[in-house]
Amino acid sequence: IDDEKSDVDKLIAVTGPRSVENTLRLYDEAINQLTLAGNNAFLLYSLADAANLRDKAQALTNKINSAATDLSLNQKVYAALAAVPLPSNDPATRHYLERTLLQYRLSGVDKDEDTRKQIRALQDKISDLTLTFGRNVADGTLKITATRAELDGLPDDYIARHKPAADGAYTLTTDEPDVKPVLNFAADAGLRRRVYLAYSTRAYPKNTQVLRDLLATRQQLATILGYPHFADLNTCLLYT
Repeated sequence: IDDEKSDVDKLIAVTGPRSVENTLRLYDEAINQLTLAGNNAFLLYSLADAANLRDKAQALTNKINSAATDLSLNQKVYAALAAVPLPSNDPATRHYLERTLLQYRLSGVDKDEDTRKQIRALQDKISDLTLTFGRNVADGTLKITATRAELDGLPDDYIARHKPAADGAYTLTTDEPDVKPVLNFAADAGLRRRVYLAYSTRAYPKNTQVLRDLLATRQQLATILGYPHFADLNTCLLYT
């Protein structure tokens, strides 16, 4: 984030005519720094074994997402980019600049200060709710018991990894290494169904209110930005 801020400060401080080299390239570097930081934080959030590491990664991901929102609402950066002449002999760079300016307008950069504060708060809330939803899914491991006969069709090494209890029952979980082989290879339709339902509902009912809050907050954002539904806003953001 510090490197991103440094690039943004350099971009804003440019004097004289704006160009691809002295403005758009610095913006691109700032975006790259946020992307690298965000990818690393999200990887740790998704895969870390220890809960405290996932907590730190979740907080860091929120911080990086917030920095990205600040950049998307930075009117000085937008004005600087808008002052860059569109290159006539470089179609790829021209498209990148035009698309960047459009995304800035879609994000609400041209709104007044109070509205931009609301947008920033809503984006932060959406980021936090999205990560909470995913965290509940990742942490919501369920267990399914199966008989040896129900494991027919599964690879021998898969069965060998799951030791039966004293009553002969095998315990499977909704973790990916357990789920995918069952869905792909288990001959027993009943087992496949139980595993699929457990996998699909592993964060229920914990995520019910989280999802409702997320949908409501997305709708608030869409309304402020002038769209009837979040789907309309998201389509514009994705396909511009």
